Amino acid sequence: MKALKLTYSQITAFLCFATVLALAGFDARTFLGNTIPIGWITSGILALIIFCFLSLYTLPYKGQRPLNRIRTLDILVVLFIVLYGLKLIYNIYVEQIEQTTFNNRITFAVYFLLLCILPYMICRRIHWEDIDIKKLLWFLFFVLLAGLVISYRQISQMLLMGENAYESRFNANDLLDTIGYGHMALSFILVCFSLSCMYKEAWRYAFIIPILFGILSMGLANSRSPFVALMAILSIYAIVKLNAKILLSVILICVLFILNINSINLLFKEQFNSSFIERFLTIFEFSMQNSSGRDAFYKEGMDMFLQYPVFGRAILLMGELKGGYVHNLFLEVLMSTGMIGCLFFLTINIKIIQSVFYLIKHNSQYLFFALIFIQFFIMLQFSRTLIVVPQYWMALSSVFTIYIWEKNKL
Repeated sequence: MKALKLTYSQITAFLCFATVLALAGFDARTFLGNTIPIGWITSGILALIIFCFLSLYTLPYKGQRPLNRIRTLDILVVLFIVLYGLKLIYNIYVEQIEQTTFNNRITFAVYFLLLCILPYMICRRIHWEDIDIKKLLWFLFFVLLAGLVISYRQISQMLLMGENAYESRFNANDLLDTIGYGHMALSFILVCFSLSCMYKEAWRYAFIIPILFGILSMGLANSRSPFVALMAILSIYAIVKLNAKILLSVILICVLFILNINSINLLFKEQFNSSFIERFLTIFEFSMQNSSGRDAFYKEGMDMFLQYPVFGRAILLMGELKGGYVHNLFLEVLMSTGMIGCLFFLTINIKIIQSVFYLIKHNSQYLFFALIFIQFFIMLQFSRTLIVVPQYWMALSSVFTIYIWEKNKL
């Protein structure tokens, strides 16, 4: 029997595959947190990212593909990263402003480098035709499914013991809050949808079952931003396709939801003691009273920007809510880098959104990356901060690289 021999190019391809999988399913690591220290798991993922970067950029090998040509968007990303990075270094390490995001200050620099900069650079270097996208999505399907099943089992045990979630909103686990739970469920739904688009056989309609389980998980999380993201994705997909079949499907989904809204409400109240529907409907009220206290963060963030409109002041709030992040992507950019940085950042995202539209319109097999970019772009309008959402940077870079590659094939 011949010994298995791996070439360096095969190892690099495996590292790329594993890194994209780890980034896309980053929150799934929290499910191992009860058995293995979460710090060890996160460190392992960060080490994988480093090895993948070094393999792609620093170590030449036989058959290595040339670097992708530097584009205007790459220059804009570098300019924004430099502005944001300098402000981060000045705020956190020179001024040492108060922070409540991490247990220590070094994490800011580590996460900014390893969860923002390197994922962007890795996904810009990957030649996506070498990645088996079906295999990647199937791996991600089972990883996310396992996490959602574990969460559902824990929630069921809580309810059997007579315990209820705070404000009828369930966490995925002790380390992943309701927002993270809801968005992990939405990512699972997008994986299922993307896989269903890759197959022509009738069995692909079986994906409806895991999609419904994903929607149930979103309802248990009872967080609104995943539903806002889902509605945005459905709307963009229907508009870009401009296809009677797609439009009718979206309309049918909406009609079925409206007709059964009382039954859904009864299901969640009786089975899970959850006010999911009442909370979901507040999305359409457009009132700051329903912002879960975010209006105070928004006001303080806007005040900081207005005081320092050109170059911004800090990446974190410095008033009554000092040490916290502002819970809005563009406010964070404005108050940290001012109008200069926001101009770069806005231009970057407009270009990526154009690329998203292109991939959707042309039925790209890499549709998943376009959809999760929309998802995490929406998520960052309501929660988290730029440096803790590697999925956003991975999707941004992947969408742009795939867009260029697919357009050049025509």
